[in-house]
Amino acid sequence: MKKILMLCYGGGHVQIIKELYKKVLDMKGVEVIILSLTTSSKILKEEKIPFKTILNYYDEDTDKEIYKLGEKFCIKNNIDTSIGKDETYLYHGYALYELIEKYSEKVVEEGFQKLGRKIFLPILFMEKILKKEKPDMVITTNSPRYERAALIAAKRMGIKNLSVEDLFGVKDEAVSSEMANYFKDEIYEDIYGNYLCVISEESKKNLEKNKVKKVFATGNPSFDKTLRLFLEQKHNQMEKDMQRKTICFLSQNYPYKFMLLNKIIEISKKKKYKLIIKIHPNEKKEDYFNNLGNELTEVSIEDSNLYENILKSDIVITVDSTSSLEAIILDKPVIGRKNKFVPFKQMGIGLEYENIDELEELVDKALYDKKIIEELKIARDMFRPKKFAADNIKDIIQRILENEL
Repeated sequence: MKKILMLCYGGGHVQIIKELYKKVLDMKGVEVIILSLTTSSKILKEEKIPFKTILNYYDEDTDKEIYKLGEKFCIKNNIDTSIGKDETYLYHGYALYELIEKYSEKVVEEGFQKLGRKIFLPILFMEKILKKEKPDMVITTNSPRYERAALIAAKRMGIKNLSVEDLFGVKDEAVSSEMANYFKDEIYEDIYGNYLCVISEESKKNLEKNKVKKVFATGNPSFDKTLRLFLEQKHNQMEKDMQRKTICFLSQNYPYKFMLLNKIIEISKKKKYKLIIKIHPNEKKEDYFNNLGNELTEVSIEDSNLYENILKSDIVITVDSTSSLEAIILDKPVIGRKNKFVPFKQMGIGLEYENIDELEELVDKALYDKKIIEELKIARDMFRPKKFAADNIKDIIQRILENEL
């Protein structure tokens, strides 16, 4: 019997792991354990997927001081404990304990105030888990902190390991460099699994290939649901308002979002378009009502039904939301802000703005310029996966376990 340990945080990361889990379960002679970190447990519970948390590895006899350390720190820094006090205290405690032992309490306290939880890297704790579970393989996404620590621990212990990039492999070098410089420690430099799965061939250009044994362009498993929906919708198009165009704005919690939204509302009023604002899960509807007030007469603010809102729209506008890639898979023209993490223009899958004053012209082009409409459609068709990503990665996992790679 082979054993795989998967671990993940919430958001898009748990979406990747849950899709992989469902596929790997079909493999004969393989046991899977998921270590759920922070908010990922909510999704796993909804999907009825079994998991463990940090609490499963807590030894009250030996780790009592670690619990107290985390408790004291969380109370002092007013840390949110909505996932549960015990888990929150231990999550902070294990990471802080290792940092203090290595660097000193003063350095760690100042580092947290400056850089936040990004400084967490509990390698020894992850080694403890790996020694207990004895997995044949470790699988993570590209999230930092405990996931990064798991990869480092697996590599030190000679355990096969694979990581999955959620986007295009563009690293936030400033973040890694800032931490490496602060602690004067190269351990904070970017790390991948020995085997790495990326969303597309485009991603390979952005990787530090000397840090990877093999790279595979597999797609992102969190988009498998979107692909299924697209294939279903091809024969069952959602009913739309054929008289008026509809814009869907995929919001993110950026400080300039309301300035951007005011411009989109201005365009919608001028052109008599409908506007749907799909807010981010970390945002609240009340903030939009308070900031936009009377501007919302012809606007719908939605906090759920992402796919439904995308499907009944004619065009999607965003900054750099991951959900915009799902809109592309669902065959919707996208306009995004020029950025290094989602290369809309470089890949031809969307139009880009640097200044919000460019938006009106770009909306007109995406909706009415026949040449651009065709070019964007061709690029969307090329970007859309031809096979479900979780199936691709399952095959790779099988070959790694069987020493075929």
